[in-house]
Amino acid sequence: MPTTKTWDADLSAPDPFVIVTVGYPTAPSPRTSTVQDQFAPFWNQIVISGATAASLKTYLVFTMYDSDVASDDLVGACSVSLTDAAFSSTPTLLTLACPAQVAPATPEQAGYSLRYYVRKHQ
Repeated sequence: MPTTKTWDADLSAPDPFVIVTVGYPTAPSPRTSTVQDQFAPFWNQIVISGATAASLKTYLVFTMYDSDVASDDLVGACSVSLTDAAFSSTPTLLTLACPAQVAPATPEQAGYSLRYYVRKHQ
């Protein structure tokens, strides 16, 4: 996410949250909590539980929004292509770079990097 510009009408930082879509585009999509006024949000939460490896390998999309009173602004969205290696017994921190959605990008569409774990069920 950008680090120097304000996003909201009140000149504050964005209030980001991420929606995670698994399996197919119309599947119910869980989301993270909203982090208030943060250019570098951190979520330490399990967003998806019980998803099969097959569904995660079929379709996994992270979509970040800036939460606003009137409507939420799209920050960016990108998909992940997971391989069998992502499902090892030891969780590995993975990084996904999500580019800007339009060119030239406005601050609201600047893209982001997302770091996440894929962990086997115990």
